[in-house]
Amino acid sequence: HQTDVTGVYIGEFPCGDCTGIDNKLILNNDSTFILEKVYKGKGDDTVFKETGKYIVKEGKIVFALKKSRFGR
Repeated sequence: HQTDVTGVYIGEFPCGDCTGIDNKLILNNDSTFILEKVYKGKGDDTVFKETGKYIVKEGKIVFALKKSRFGR
């Protein structure tokens, strides 16, 4: 059986030239995902998005990224 990993995951990563990177990862039940990143302390709220598909294999999530894009 496959583990259900769908949902919204939120966390902050350290950043070398900003105050932190807010991350929001959305795992949809159709095996697609959206990763949104905001670099804090840069003077704008640009949201960088990556999308693609994922699979769960041997208890691990494997991501296949599509071409990156960004927008607000």
